[in-house]
Amino acid sequence: MSESNPNAISAETGHAETGHANTGDEEIDAALAQLTHLGALPVEKHPAVFDSVHAQLRAALTNAAGDEETAEGP
Repeated sequence: MSESNPNAISAETGHAETGHANTGDEEIDAALAQLTHLGALPVEKHPAVFDSVHAQLRAALTNAAGDEETAEGP
């Protein structure tokens, strides 16, 4: 992070062109990257993008919960 701007996103931890921080999870980052295209779409197309991103984030959360159960055992 920059000392002059504590909210700046560094090249190592975020996407300078989108302003979104890397989460470290490719599935989450791919879902969030879809939001960067909203400005080029008509507003009436936004709900479909939000629905898609939401579904992908829910799937990632479900996958993460399954991974934790597997790691913990029966």
